[in-house]
Amino acid sequence: MKGGKDQRLASSYRPISLLPTIGKVLEKLITQRLTYHLESTNSLNDRQHGFREGKSVDTAINELLRNIKTARSDGNHVLVLSIDIKGAFDNL
Repeated sequence: MKGGKDQRLASSYRPISLLPTIGKVLEKLITQRLTYHLESTNSLNDRQHGFREGKSVDTAINELLRNIKTARSDGNHVLVLSIDIKGAFDNL
């Protein structure tokens, strides 16, 4: 349980995941091969910054700012909508 949280709420507890060692090794191997395949065949969108080598939130923000600057210099209106869905993957 997370420290200082209400014990009656399910969201106060940390999930427990106990995977066998062989499962962890296979998962790592499959992840490496899949990543290599997707990168080598250029199957991922260049705008995908998460979970990619050499890309990060910093590169995503820089691309966003560059796009905003380009659009404004071209005389276009710019709207940025940012949505943070807290615990979204807990609900899948």
